[in-house]
Amino acid sequence: MMAWRRIVQILREGNGLRLMLVLMYVAMTYRFYTSGQDCRIFIGMFRAPESYMPSGLESNLYAIGFMVVGVALMLERPSEYLSIPETMVYVRRPRGLPRFLGYCAIVGAYCLFYAGVQLAVALHVVYASPKQLMIGAVCAGWTLLVLALIINLGYLGRNRPYGYLAAMVLYIVPLSYMPLMRWLLESPLGVPNWSVTLGVLTAALIVANYALFERLEII
Repeated sequence: MMAWRRIVQILREGNGLRLMLVLMYVAMTYRFYTSGQDCRIFIGMFRAPESYMPSGLESNLYAIGFMVVGVALMLERPSEYLSIPETMVYVRRPRGLPRFLGYCAIVGAYCLFYAGVQLAVALHVVYASPKQLMIGAVCAGWTLLVLALIINLGYLGRNRPYGYLAAMVLYIVPLSYMPLMRWLLESPLGVPNWSVTLGVLTAALIVANYALFERLEII
């Protein structure tokens, strides 16, 4: 019970900043649905550029905004929960697997909720292509999870700027390199290549995060 109270207390901090970010994102979402873009593609899903756009980055500004706001809304609270030492114990003990699993559950639930709310909005606004929207929401939410895990590596390693830089590079490079973007959208095995890529990245990042988490010193 005390652990859950601590989680709630940590996550509730910074609600004023979150409200400001949400209001800005609402304005961006409204612009997305009134801009004439193909709304059958989920707002957070990367897309191949239109013929009149010079680069993939320009055609994916809304997807980039989705990720930026998604990361910013967390305010590093899950990472803070993961790294703080146990309190009110007489014997110091290492942070255990339950704490790490709790972190994974928090981040996973957040990404699911963040993408799910916007999927509900998309399904209400766009009456066609519900399957395509759902697939896009899965990709966007899963990508956000991967970015959060990368950033958490920097947080645990006491080098937060590098965590954000690595996440930015990993996300921006595929959007800037058209052959890679097209490859991610292909489905030679019946599933999109992006799903296989995200699956491998998620597994590797969870292992890396847990390895670094176990080395945290109890203060």
